[in-house]
Amino acid sequence: MMSISNAEEVIAVLSAAAPAAVYFNGHNHVHSIARGWTYAPKWTFVQCAAALSASVCRTVVVSERDVVVETVHCQPALTQLAQSYQSALDGYMNVSAAVGTKSDQNVRVVLTI
Repeated sequence: MMSISNAEEVIAVLSAAAPAAVYFNGHNHVHSIARGWTYAPKWTFVQCAAALSASVCRTVVVSERDVVVETVHCQPALTQLAQSYQSALDGYMNVSAAVGTKSDQNVRVVLTI
């Protein structure tokens, strides 16, 4: 919840409604997956990098048992195209490590009732 100024209050309200959850947000500069937080210990936070910074996408599969998030790497031609757009955008802040670390690529969250 990097861009919400009152993140603690928002999480408190959402946690009351769903003690365990997967929270997605985008337009971040780096892919990341974080499990647990002081205000939401049973939550998993999935942040997605800007498409021009990380030539990857996330797939999300929801079943009765779990939520599986996987990172799919794009073909090199798409990466080259993204790089050409980056250079054409004045002020675009590219992050070279936007894909994140190995632990930021995939996660499986088991759903318990």
